[in-house]
Amino acid sequence: MGFSIIISASRFWIQGGFLILLLLLSILSVFHGQASAQFMPPDIPEYKLLYEVSERNDIMAGNGRNIHSVAPFRLALNFQENIFLKKVSSLQNRDLLTYIIPAESFRVAGYSRAKAYESLRGGVIASPFNRTNIYAGFHIDETFYDDPNYTGKKWRGIAGEIDNAFINYEGKNLDIIAGRFSSNWGYGINSLVLSSTACPMDAFSAKIHKGRIFFTYQIGQLQRLSYSISPDQFENRYFSGHRLDLRISNNLHLGFFETIVYGGVGRNIEFAYINPFMFFHSNQLNDNVDDNVFLGFDFALFLKSRHKLSGQVLIDDYQIESDNPGDKEPNEVGLDLKWRSIDVIKNIDFELEYLRITNRTYNQPRSLNRYENRGKLIGHEFGCDGDRLSISAIKWFDYLQRMTFNLSYQRKGKGNYNDPWSTPWDENPNYQESFPSGAVEGKWNANLQFTGYLHKYGYLDLNVGLEFVDNFSHIIGNNKTIPYLSGRLSLPIAMVIGID
Repeated sequence: MGFSIIISASRFWIQGGFLILLLLLSILSVFHGQASAQFMPPDIPEYKLLYEVSERNDIMAGNGRNIHSVAPFRLALNFQENIFLKKVSSLQNRDLLTYIIPAESFRVAGYSRAKAYESLRGGVIASPFNRTNIYAGFHIDETFYDDPNYTGKKWRGIAGEIDNAFINYEGKNLDIIAGRFSSNWGYGINSLVLSSTACPMDAFSAKIHKGRIFFTYQIGQLQRLSYSISPDQFENRYFSGHRLDLRISNNLHLGFFETIVYGGVGRNIEFAYINPFMFFHSNQLNDNVDDNVFLGFDFALFLKSRHKLSGQVLIDDYQIESDNPGDKEPNEVGLDLKWRSIDVIKNIDFELEYLRITNRTYNQPRSLNRYENRGKLIGHEFGCDGDRLSISAIKWFDYLQRMTFNLSYQRKGKGNYNDPWSTPWDENPNYQESFPSGAVEGKWNANLQFTGYLHKYGYLDLNVGLEFVDNFSHIIGNNKTIPYLSGRLSLPIAMVIGID
């Protein structure tokens, strides 16, 4: 199977990445020699750890001037021990870096069959001009084949896609990124509004920063859907969003954001929604259209170069009045609060987090306006109709290796973001909905996880744990104790090609 994946990867790269590679080759002749740190996609496991390291360094630095609220951003980290990261971070403008990341993932758990999957990532990275980076990569994975939410083509037990292919420019006061890329909005790794766990979006994003003010703007095209009435037609879908970040002081940051998902058969991009300074919600109300608008804010407070308190609030729908039956609709909101302390004991960190997302958040009466792209949520991967409290102790062996002990308790109701829309409040004027809804599945989870680069070669993510589940699969009285072991082992390999 491993050989077949490599052959399939070659075919996939030739078909899907040829134009990207041709674009790269066409501009290599104008390269200027200068080392450059890279913008790395935050959705890839080997790179996500680097963003966590960057966040930890920001807290220890005690200087909020360099705090990032929008990813991807330039990872100004010094990598010397791992050969792959060293080549990526020290790439010269006269060079082209090609890479592959073969990986093996597995999971063994009680009450289910053991599963193992192979995957392969690969692509090219380059810096054609000063302050400019290009990243183009494919991803082939056996897990896609078994994933019912995967919307791409499946072939002989595997599937794949071009997952990230973008060009970005970082100026003194203006950053631009265009292509297909993953994003994250907020002062943490997983966001309620635009998360690194979402599928990379075909989009354009710009960030303007001046002094204490940061303004971010993103527009994109989402996966279109087959029109149920006429299958030969498609419902076009689009995304627009903007956020304003204010550095109140070096220790306190505030962010405000608004996003919208909209579309329809034959509907094109709306000029009102690509206006970065338009208030989307007011435009939707005045035009009397049923698009899906999200509002919210987030914050980060840094204390004594050791502690960080951050939070994010997402408002999908909030009922202010109670005059009509529709005003009885439960509020659809999300909340994420997190406390992090660095070096409580030498090289040991402490984290406490509470996450809560109510039922129907991310959902909408019109299925084309659901907050998803290519089968995955644009927002937090936890989904709706539940909450989770978790506490973690993290031991850092060096800046690229950590061991985490995590204890969490979560409740999940029966609601899902892609459930058919229902309005029980229209039939019952006294309707009250419990949180979480329906037969609630409760889960205690204790696990020990190692994540990190294995010095010069390799990357390992190994997780062993025990779950105590009440009302498993929302069946009352179906209680289970589930031990599990899961892991991912990869071997990132890079080769630098000199152009001169």
